[in-house]
Order: sequence, then C-alpha cells, then structure tokens
Amino acid sequence: MQRPMFKDFNSEEEAYDAVKKMKQKYDSSRIKVVAPFPHNNQTKTHNDYGLPKENVKYDGDMYSLEQLLEGCGFSNNQAKELNNTVESGQVLVIVCQDTSSTFP
Repeated sequence: MQRPMFKDFNSEEEAYDAVKKMKQKYDSSRIKVVAPFPHNNQTKTHNDYGLPKENVKYDGDMYSLEQLLEGCGFSNNQAKELNNTVESGQVLVIVCQDTSSTFP
C-alpha cells in the first residue's frame, strides 16, 4: 500500500505540469488538485487538468481540505498540519493512498 503524497505549488502552471507527470505514474482517480484560497486569475477546471470533475476543487473551504486529506490516507494530525500551512493562491496536488492492494 503506497502512502499519500502532497505537494504545493505557487502557480497553476506548475501544478498542471506536476499533474501531467503524475498521470504517467498514477491512476487519474487518485490525483486531486485543490486551491483552498484561489486567486481570481486561477481558473483551471477538471477538463484543463484531464481529471475527473470531483478531483479538482477551487473553493476556499479549509474544513473540506482537511476531510479530503484524511480521505486520501493522511492521518488526522497530518491533515491538520498541512491544512495550517496552506497560503492564499497555492495549488495543492495530492496523490491519494493506493488501497487497491489491501485485502478485504
């Protein structure tokens, strides 16, 4: 089982380039793009990133960011810590934990 990964970027273009590279290694359903405090000029959508609609979120809701991080496999403490370090305009690219190798 692979651990979740998280990287923050100061521009959409950097995040877009990272997503392109990650899509070569990971299933698109595991890649999430979040801008908790988007700037007005940050307008990329799921179509731009080539990801499912529910995997791209530009909303300003820090509580939902914490839930998303926990849902991707980060511990509660990790999610809170990451949540507290996000700055306005940052775009987060998250690769969720791979749970396909776990046994029922």
